[in-house]
Amino acid sequence: MEDGRIFLFDVAPVLSWSDFPLKSIFAPIINRSVHYLTSNRSSAKRYLAGEDIEVDISRFRLPQVKVVRPDKSEEFINLDTNMKSNFWKYKNTDLIGVYKFYSEDKLINAAAVNVNLEESNLKQIAPDDFESLIKQNGFTGVILNMDNNNYKEEIIQARYGSELWKLFLIIALILALIEMYVAKSAKNELADIIN
Repeated sequence: MEDGRIFLFDVAPVLSWSDFPLKSIFAPIINRSVHYLTSNRSSAKRYLAGEDIEVDISRFRLPQVKVVRPDKSEEFINLDTNMKSNFWKYKNTDLIGVYKFYSEDKLINAAAVNVNLEESNLKQIAPDDFESLIKQNGFTGVILNMDNNNYKEEIIQARYGSELWKLFLIIALILALIEMYVAKSAKNELADIIN
């Protein structure tokens, strides 16, 4: 059984071991322990941010659910009255914290949403994996390889950017040629008009 419960006492409840059965706390501990071990409990599923929360709607009185999100904002959702299942999936779990589900003003269910632990893994990844990951996310910047011997020059180049003077020189020459052509055409047209 994966979710069973066990209580372990280091002392047997017999007088030959100790006077534990005579202590005033003995009866309440045994009573509460039996109550705790035999009580029904719902299996607490762990949810990560972005995952759907399964909510048992069999105890809801109205077809409307009030959801209190971790930032204390409230969301009202109307359920389909023709649902065949007793479970409904809540999808808007972008915040971490406790989501509370109410029917009227009575708390019916609550679920904790946590951060995915893989997101805080500090283990280094291979440079090729890193490059493919950031390219998948739309990164368009410069990636510097620190294993390269001339990494200082690459950093300086990345700081100042690409040299654009050659491009601007070509554009200026093209524009000068166009201007000369337009001026010559205008001069010829003006000479034709005068003559």
